[in-house]
Amino acid sequence: MKRLLVTMVISLICLSTVRYAHAQQEQKFPLSNAPGNLSISETRKSEGTQQHISSYAFEYAAPFLCGIQTDQGNTRLARGCYLTSITIRNPNDTEVKYSKNLVLTYPSGEQTMGKGMPLGEDVLKAGDARDITGEEIQQGLFPNGFPASYLKGLFVIRSMESLDVPHSTKLQQSVRKTRLKPFWV
Repeated sequence: MKRLLVTMVISLICLSTVRYAHAQQEQKFPLSNAPGNLSISETRKSEGTQQHISSYAFEYAAPFLCGIQTDQGNTRLARGCYLTSITIRNPNDTEVKYSKNLVLTYPSGEQTMGKGMPLGEDVLKAGDARDITGEEIQQGLFPNGFPASYLKGLFVIRSMESLDVPHSTKLQQSVRKTRLKPFWV
């Protein structure tokens, strides 16, 4: 069990590092809509497809896992209580407006597309930071409680300016099956 936990933590750290590096690469080569440059949306228009192209220059996808998994037969996730905290920091000299979306990958059924749900927009002043937790997501999207004992997916943040978006998923191992009480109840 300890090996599985260590492997999961290492995997999450690696995934977070890769996503951070990808976001840093995007900062070096932001999308350009300057005259004379063929933008993605113009290319798609010429193909005749009707696809929505994001108007945001930066997108960050932080893994999200929150809730309690008690079923021994469930091999998707080790038993335990999972909490995710996503920190958003504005390293810029000006305020940054950003949008927040949750894309669920579980529960969505076997091999089906995850459902995207907007959580609104916020503004961060220069140098400020804030945390987004499972409790905030539950209050904003699931006021009557999560649709399952735990949720898994991606928390997507989009902005016109770069942001720092690390995340943290914590597994609380000392949970007893008879004393479990979700924080959202």
